[in-house]
Amino acid sequence: MKNTIRKWYSKLGFPQSMDKEFDRALDEIKINDGATVESYNTKEQNGKKNLINFLYFCDVLKEKYKSKNLPENILLDTLKDIVTWTKTWSDIKGELYLGELEWLKRHLEMKLFKLGRLQFCIAKSEFSIPEKGLQKGDNIIEVHIPEGEPLSTEECIKSLDNARRFFERYFPEYNYSLFTCHSWLLDTSLDEFLVPDSNSLKFANLFKIARQDPSDALLGYIFKWGIKRKQLEDCTPTTSLAVKIKSAAENGRIFYEGLGYIEK
Repeated sequence: MKNTIRKWYSKLGFPQSMDKEFDRALDEIKINDGATVESYNTKEQNGKKNLINFLYFCDVLKEKYKSKNLPENILLDTLKDIVTWTKTWSDIKGELYLGELEWLKRHLEMKLFKLGRLQFCIAKSEFSIPEKGLQKGDNIIEVHIPEGEPLSTEECIKSLDNARRFFERYFPEYNYSLFTCHSWLLDTSLDEFLVPDSNSLKFANLFKIARQDPSDALLGYIFKWGIKRKQLEDCTPTTSLAVKIKSAAENGRIFYEGLGYIEK
C-alpha cells in the first residue's frame, strides 16, 4: 500500500518541499485497505491522513479509467488537482494538509475531468433556467476553472469542444442539454474593474448569463482561500485588480457569482 501511495505522490508531481512531511506521514498513518472514497469521512480534520488516503484512492480510479478506455493523460491532468489543494491547504494550516475533500471526491468518483484548460463535471443542476427548459435536478455538465495557465479564449473554446467529444464518446448514455458555470468570473459587474480585453471578461462572454447571486467568493481567489471580508484590512494587494477589489469591498460593494450556460 505504501508503494502505491508513494507512486501517486511521485506521478502527480508534488513539490520537493513537501517530501519530508509526506515521508513521515506515510510511516505514521495506518491505512485501511478496505477504505473507499465513497465511504471516506470528508469532515476528517487530519489533513495528512486525508492526503495519504486520497493518493491511495487514485489507484482505484485508474482501474475505473481502464474499464472505460479513458486516456491516462486525462487521469493525470484531473488528479493533479490534489496537488493544487494540498498546496492551498498546507499554506493555510502551516503543515502538510489536504482539504477540499467534497470537491476532490468528484474527481475520484469519476465524475469530474480536466479536458484541456477547463474542468467538466457530471452533475445535477442546482438551479432552474426556465428560458432553456432546465429544471433543478436535471442533468448538466458543470464547467470549472482550475488555477494555472492563462484563461485564453482560444484554449477555453478548444476545451469545450474537447468536452463535447469526450462525453459523446465515453459517456453516450449521459443525457444533458447545457454546460453551466456558476462562478465569480461571471459577475456582470466585473467590467468595472477589468480592462475590456481581459481574458476573464472574454471567458464570461462565452456564456449566456441566467442569474446573479450575492457572494464574496472572488475574495478567496484574488487574495487567499477562505478569507472573509473583515480580514481584508490585513491583506496587501499584489495586483491592480486586487487593489480595486479591496477598496470596493471595504466600501461595502456587493459582489456576485453568476450562473451562465452554453448549449450542448
